[in-house]
Amino acid sequence: MTQQELEQAVLNIIETAYCAKYVGKMEIKNLLDCNNNQVGYCLVLGLHTPERPLTIQMQGTAQQFLKYVEKVSI
Repeated sequence: MTQQELEQAVLNIIETAYCAKYVGKMEIKNLLDCNNNQVGYCLVLGLHTPERPLTIQMQGTAQQFLKYVEKVSI
């Protein structure tokens, strides 16, 4: 799954959960281990202030990450 597809999937989850479109700042970062292997994802939402954004992190595949975002969004 590409980064753009992952971002769109997160936006769809938010829209379904809250019946509203999220139009704020959003960034999905790869979580890397000490050998620079991707082990998960970090979702950063600019809901509060730029100095203290809301972050959701999880080690796992893209599908596991999306399930987790859906679970914490509801």
